[in-house]
This record gives sequence, C-alpha cells and structure tokens, in this order.
Amino acid sequence: MEAAAPATDSVASTPAQATQPQTKDALDVELINVRLIDAGSLDRKTGPRYRLFYRNAGNVEVPRFHATVAVDIGETLTAKAEIVTVDAVGLKPGKTHTVDVRLPVEVLTMGIDYEGHPAAFNVLVALIDSDDDLAETNEENNILVFSRDKIQSVK
Repeated sequence: MEAAAPATDSVASTPAQATQPQTKDALDVELINVRLIDAGSLDRKTGPRYRLFYRNAGNVEVPRFHATVAVDIGETLTAKAEIVTVDAVGLKPGKTHTVDVRLPVEVLTMGIDYEGHPAAFNVLVALIDSDDDLAETNEENNILVFSRDKIQSVK
C-alpha cells in the first residue's frame, strides 16, 4: 500500500485534486430581508403574507431548499408557535431571489391584548435552509428575527 503524499507536497496525489480551482467552493445562501406583502384579514379568512429576500453569497450554485416563518405571541418562540415551511428555488452565485410565505389566519388571533380582545402575534422568525440540508460556509446569516410592528411593507 502506497502512502499518501505529505501535506507540503506541491504535486496533487490524485487527478481530481490536480483539476480543482485555486479558490475553494463556498456554498452560502443569505437571508437579507423580510417584507409584509399582505396583512391578511379575518373577514377574508386569510393570514398575512410575507416575502423573504435571499441571495447566493457563495461562489457555487445553491440548490432548492426550505424556508420557514415562525410566529408567536411573546418575544421568543415557544412550543405554541405557528410554523409554515415552503420550498425556495436555488440560484446562481451573486443572484438574489424571493419566496413568499402565507401564514394561517389564526395567527391574527393567537394572542390577547390588554383589553381582552384577540390579538396577532408579536414576534416573527424567518429562516432559510431551515432543514439545514445545505453544507454552508456561514449558517449564521440564515435567520432574521422581527417584532411584528417593525416589519416594513413592500412598496
């Protein structure tokens, strides 16, 4: 059995290593913003719809992945959080894309306000690659957390 070449050897030990580019492949999808598309309506029995903006911050194509939006009545998520997951399309390096997520109408009444009336959620957490299927170089740029009243509308 032949020993592998030492790490300091400038000659690749296999043909595959010899053809690799000088820069290392970096897979990184980044969640860059969340915007409100539709506030939803109890009368129309539709929940709010949000648009997640993401980009490929790496140098290789990102395949399809899952995006998740979770909402809850407190300042953090609990076991009672409402969670919706959708498919997001992959994209080429440097490109930006969006995916829309519609929450169920029940999120508009999941809490109680100070006067005892039904109230909408307080916190929204958006997460891309929510199943952690992608081997990314930076996992920390996959999540954004907002107070409901701080999310801007798409103009």
